[in-house]
Amino acid sequence: MAMYGVLVRADPGRPVLGPEVLAELTALGVTSVSLIGDATTHAWVVEGWRFDPGRSGADVLRLLSHDGRAQPLRPLMHAVVTTDPPVPVPSAPLEST
Repeated sequence: MAMYGVLVRADPGRPVLGPEVLAELTALGVTSVSLIGDATTHAWVVEGWRFDPGRSGADVLRLLSHDGRAQPLRPLMHAVVTTDPPVPVPSAPLEST
């Protein structure tokens, strides 16, 4: 699943994602939108199985920037944390039959 971030200046009265913006994000392949931040800065995080940041990142930037001064953020690391025991990895390649 692709992930992309949009860093924007916090604005009282924002954020608002109206139906038009949500429809455009959906058309770009976005299936999840999160917002994180503090009193001065917000970061939108969008994800989607069909979303291609290389092709549609600029469109997402435009849709989520309220003043045209947004900064794109790209994922640097993603990990799944689990309490399951590790799965052994074979030391030699498996032979095909």
